[in-house]
Amino acid sequence: MITSPDNEKLKLVRKLRQKKHRQKAGLFVTEGEDLLNAGVAAGREPKAVLVHPDSGIEGEEVEPELLDRASELGSGTRVIGIWHEEWAGEVGDVAVFLDGLSNPGNVGTIIRTVHGLI
Repeated sequence: MITSPDNEKLKLVRKLRQKKHRQKAGLFVTEGEDLLNAGVAAGREPKAVLVHPDSGIEGEEVEPELLDRASELGSGTRVIGIWHEEWAGEVGDVAVFLDGLSNPGNVGTIIRTVHGLI
């Protein structure tokens, strides 16, 4: 169990909050079971999975207070995944890159707009 805030994986999670560190390391962080499951279902293997000890999720257990402090979610999280960035190869005639999207609800609007244009 991870019990120190100076643990290298927790330090990495905190560093990856900044774009420059994500770009340098080629890594990013997800929080929550849904995103972990989606990544695994897409055939990706996380570099690390940090979990709350009572979560029942397979991964490296982290003292709950430390996991909450590493989380960017106001309510904390039960799982943090660290993933390698993987970019798509060649794309088709139309591609949309969503960067810095602040409201996920806008994704549907963007998809419908692009669909209407092609």
